Amino acid sequence: MVIDQGKNMKKGIKSQTSKAFVVAWMASVAVAFVAGCLHSIHMESGHVAEFLKGIISGNRDALTTFFLVGLVAAIAAALISALVIVFIAWPLYLAARRHRVLSLAAYLFAGFLVSLIVTGILLLTQRYLDPLLPSDYKLEVISILIAGPVAAMSFWLLARPDRYNDYPNQ
Repeated sequence: MVIDQGKNMKKGIKSQTSKAFVVAWMASVAVAFVAGCLHSIHMESGHVAEFLKGIISGNRDALTTFFLVGLVAAIAAALISALVIVFIAWPLYLAARRHRVLSLAAYLFAGFLVSLIVTGILLLTQRYLDPLLPSDYKLEVISILIAGPVAAMSFWLLARPDRYNDYPNQ
């Protein structure tokens, strides 16, 4: 009976961890969507007041631009976040479990470090592949630096690694 409970607990940990990674991914996509929507306002420099009035009044063109830019940012973030989770966050999580690094502060710090890595890679690739305006870089960098800790906190709050005393080596 005790053996079955141990297996169920391990299964529960793995299931909860998988859900936590999905929630972290969704959080980073949500941050990108909001940043994209805000960027659409920034794109309308010189006509910001008119654009905001159009959004508030339900102007179809203004709303389309507002949500389309947010959607494009969310799609890009969905792809990038999936790669980051597979190649950076998952191995980092396994190392944290192995070394029993369980606190929210540690996960927030790791999320910020991961966002710095992603920012560096993104800025380097965009510099050579598709140069953006300096104002575009600022909003992109800010959204990435916010998304990392938000995703890490979302993951930690759902996975709650500090609640489990028995961590199997994976």
